[in-house]
Amino acid sequence: MPSPLAVTYNLDIRPTPPWSEVSGTVTPSAPTSITVPSTGGKDYPGFGDLAIDTAGVLHLVYRWGSDHNSTNDGDIAYRTSSDGGATWSSQTVIHAHGGESLTDPCICVTATGRLIVQWVKSEAAAVRTMWQTVSDDDGASWSSAALMTNLYPDPGQITGPGAPIQTSYGLVKAVYARGGSSGRRRPFSLLSTDDGDSWSSLGTIHNDINPDYEEPCIVERPDGLLIALLRSDPLTRVDVTWSPDGGVRWALPRYVLDAKGKPAVACSSAGLLVAITRKNSDGGRTVYCVSNDGGYTWSMTSIDTETGLYVYGGIVWDHVRSRFCAVYATEVGTPYTATIMQSVTLAVT
Repeated sequence: MPSPLAVTYNLDIRPTPPWSEVSGTVTPSAPTSITVPSTGGKDYPGFGDLAIDTAGVLHLVYRWGSDHNSTNDGDIAYRTSSDGGATWSSQTVIHAHGGESLTDPCICVTATGRLIVQWVKSEAAAVRTMWQTVSDDDGASWSSAALMTNLYPDPGQITGPGAPIQTSYGLVKAVYARGGSSGRRRPFSLLSTDDGDSWSSLGTIHNDINPDYEEPCIVERPDGLLIALLRSDPLTRVDVTWSPDGGVRWALPRYVLDAKGKPAVACSSAGLLVAITRKNSDGGRTVYCVSNDGGYTWSMTSIDTETGLYVYGGIVWDHVRSRFCAVYATEVGTPYTATIMQSVTLAVT
């Protein structure tokens, strides 16, 4: 792999051959509700993420708290589905909040079968750190929480809900950070070559502070091209960028979606991309977005009939059942009166 560059966002990459268009249309199923316990005022299952192992078992994590972002609660909850999202195991708390706010959990399955769960902890004003736990027995037990990294550029401000992805050269994760309690954020990529035990800097996804990019989510196409979706709050949009060399160098981002929210993304075995995110209009409802051309253009369609705010989710390509599966949460009502979590499958034809 090339050495990381100081400025890496000036490549002119377009998803033309060998990144050609792939056929396929996507149709979501009716949503299936996932029941969440209501204990001690905790009934808010937000900020979910999803992974799938080689056997086709789905692994779900989410923040189980009392509201969207309370400063003193939010446990990291976990459950599984062995039937493609039709039914789910009972909820297990794999890390309790301990009086501090835990948000943005994410999960991945590595090449060895290890499960890695990461989250952000708000320890004090303007101090946010990233932590992780691992399981080497299919989620039966979990390691003690460990500080994940002190990289970029102020460890008090590194964050990001995007899950690591397994590549042929290691685990790659996208994060964003800022130097201090205010100012613009910048997205970066991290690399682990030891199954998630340690992490190092890899590349700068975008070094221009003007878009204020946050919550980057990445995916790898079958041909090895990395694609990142970047949320920009000031511009209320989602942009896309590509990396041809495993996350070291990244192309100049391109505006693709009129959306605002974590843009979770997955890729089929043929290269079809599907993302879920929050539409800017219609109350911030959940939408699924499809790209047949490597992320250069996208369609956008409401995923269900709910008009409440999308409060994040995850999506995977189910290689066993040859379809996508997504789990997401929605705030119902304005102002919201309940938060529901649902799973859907997205068939490809």
